[in-house]
Amino acid sequence: MTASANLASLADLYAYAKAEAAAAAKRVADLREQILAAGVDKIDGDRFTVSVSHAMRASIDTTLVRELLSKEDLALVTKESPVASIRVKAAVRVAA
Repeated sequence: MTASANLASLADLYAYAKAEAAAAAKRVADLREQILAAGVDKIDGDRFTVSVSHAMRASIDTTLVRELLSKEDLALVTKESPVASIRVKAAVRVAA
């Protein structure tokens, strides 16, 4: 198998895994909503126990921070870090 064939296979495997992960994330979100709707703190299954805890979380309103700080002040508290993005789209093949 050539290097380009290996890369093509890698692209397909990545796309399939990404689709499977998205489906699994949706299933987890749906199950989470069912658990929360049950209104209980603990559910004992045959193999696992699920516990529900509630807490308050504080977060910073970044929109308000941007309004309150000057661009210079905002630059002093802004941290940059490298990011890599991988996008997936269906391949378009032209018939020969």
